[in-house]
Amino acid sequence: MKTNYSKIKVSLIFIIVFMLVCIYYYNKLEEPSLLSGNDLNEISFIDEWSKFRESTGFSEEAKVETFTIIYTKNKILKSIRFRIVEQTSRNEYTVLSLSKGYSITANKENYEKVEINKVKGVINKKLVSVNKFLNNIELLISNGDIFTGSIYKYYGLYFTGELAKVRIRGDYYEIRNEQISSITRPQENKLDNMSYYIHIAGANELNNGFGSNDTRIILFREY
Repeated sequence: MKTNYSKIKVSLIFIIVFMLVCIYYYNKLEEPSLLSGNDLNEISFIDEWSKFRESTGFSEEAKVETFTIIYTKNKILKSIRFRIVEQTSRNEYTVLSLSKGYSITANKENYEKVEINKVKGVINKKLVSVNKFLNNIELLISNGDIFTGSIYKYYGLYFTGELAKVRIRGDYYEIRNEQISSITRPQENKLDNMSYYIHIAGANELNNGFGSNDTRIILFREY
């Protein structure tokens, strides 16, 4: 009797372990991922986001809260981090946080983490739409003079999602009607100078930050 009981117990343990392993690998296979490669010359952020959005349940109303990419002067992506939000009900919104590639904090080359959470509250209504923002990113990538240079090994592109007056020193550009043009630094005391801005800076070492004088600020608005 004890022998049969022991066999049943062992069988149950085996079945439970087997099921847990299957669930683990199923979740790993189903985990959403963004970008099929790392060559920015060949990546369409808009197409990749469209496929990613469908797999995660976001709509075209999604907004960008933060966005950062680090890449080489040859436009090879080293890392990407972003946070996207969408209001899903009157008092709740969904947050998508993604990190992929090199991570300084985790000290890993091929780090990837995706989190989707529900949060109580209301998002900032002045955030820019994902599609509008990624369209501007693709415009910048196609413009080598602004997006990269020959002095530094790496470049960091940062977007805070804020509609604000910009006080960063550097070379200024503006995106308007899908065209990029060089402009003078806006005067801070003008009320109509509130813009979204993308900040690009260079560095020779990933761990030393991107505080170089080779800085570009790209302004745009959601017309």
